Amino acid sequence: MAELGCRVVSTSGRLTATVAVFTRMSVRLLLLVAVNVSLIIARAHAAPPVLGPAQGVTLHPGGAVRLALPPVEAGAVCVSRDAKVAQAFNNGWCFGIVLGTTEVEVRRAAGGETVGVFRVRVVEEKPRVLTAGDIQQHPDNRRFRTVDGRQCYGSELNARQAESKGTKSNRVVNPKRPGGDVLWPVEKGARIVDGAGTLIGTVAPQTAGGERLSLSKFNHGMTKVLNGEVHVYSFATPVRLATPRDGRSEVGVSAWMPLREVIDKETLLDLLHPGTGKVPAVELSGETFRITGGNPKEFATEDGTPLKIVKNVNTPPKAIDYLVRDAGTINVLYCVPGFALGGHGLDSFLVSSGAQFRPGKDIRKITVPTYFPPGHAKAGEVTPKPMTFVYGAVEVKGAPPVFGWVAEAALSGVVPEV
Repeated sequence: MAELGCRVVSTSGRLTATVAVFTRMSVRLLLLVAVNVSLIIARAHAAPPVLGPAQGVTLHPGGAVRLALPPVEAGAVCVSRDAKVAQAFNNGWCFGIVLGTTEVEVRRAAGGETVGVFRVRVVEEKPRVLTAGDIQQHPDNRRFRTVDGRQCYGSELNARQAESKGTKSNRVVNPKRPGGDVLWPVEKGARIVDGAGTLIGTVAPQTAGGERLSLSKFNHGMTKVLNGEVHVYSFATPVRLATPRDGRSEVGVSAWMPLREVIDKETLLDLLHPGTGKVPAVELSGETFRITGGNPKEFATEDGTPLKIVKNVNTPPKAIDYLVRDAGTINVLYCVPGFALGGHGLDSFLVSSGAQFRPGKDIRKITVPTYFPPGHAKAGEVTPKPMTFVYGAVEVKGAPPVFGWVAEAALSGVVPEV
């Protein structure tokens, strides 16, 4: 019996302990439920949560970030409380405009409930400035690859863009048009400005699919803040000039268009990869050259036909594309033409803007051959007029310097050899 009694006492102890445990769990559960209910009620009356890291999102003027939006139904919108400081788009892309602080609201729909807020700070950019010793460059135009896999010729500064998926010849493909089309519908009368924000003209309609439409192509990775708003780099777009030039009122122009004037701007942004079109800042020499645009006649045959800049002379690129253009602009390049890297522009300035050029210190120039055009007796052969490109910064009053390649023939003098 004693043994049995012990067992009964032991069992009773376990039962008492179990009841105590369940009692404590029940209390905790009730408290948890009460706390959760209180939180739900509080949230119904409190300000929306600030999303992202506690310190918020930090950008520099012209910088971009894709905000991690909360899961909401289709039709959600992003609204900057101060679009002069930061500009937001409905798919979450946010751009810094000027120094300052603001917040971006995420709403269920236009004018609807706010479901989240991002704090955004726009601070001064302090880019790293490279010296010649930081850059891999060779005395010839040999082919090599960087550690991140980019293909280069002669210099790390003459390279293909690191990110160029969804493009055709570095132009962004529009997935909503058939056959890998790179044309994007834009607003009627969409503006085109140069790299200092000066108006060049407005987009002229063109015929596509039997319709008269305002269309444009856009260079991959290129965005810029001008006149207080985000712009994208429009390529070879027919433009009605604000000021006719040499008797012409409509010409093809590569320059900047306000992003808000692209009809399907969110889709374009998703494919554009903003910021990937930037090139490095380098230490500059003390010399300054005026950008004159050069003389296109120097790169033409006796009958005035432009020389070609690539070996396949049946393709469009011409040497004069890198001198003053029909709209009176000069293009700053991401890489040098002639190496199948794209040779695409990253900025464009009116020669009349008084733009100046400062070469990179100890950065070697790159020279490429030109070719006789189709129809010439020596078509496809190398001409005695090579074209040289110089890496450095274009400087315009009131704007940050723009780094890239410029044709030496477009400058007021000859840059010394390294």
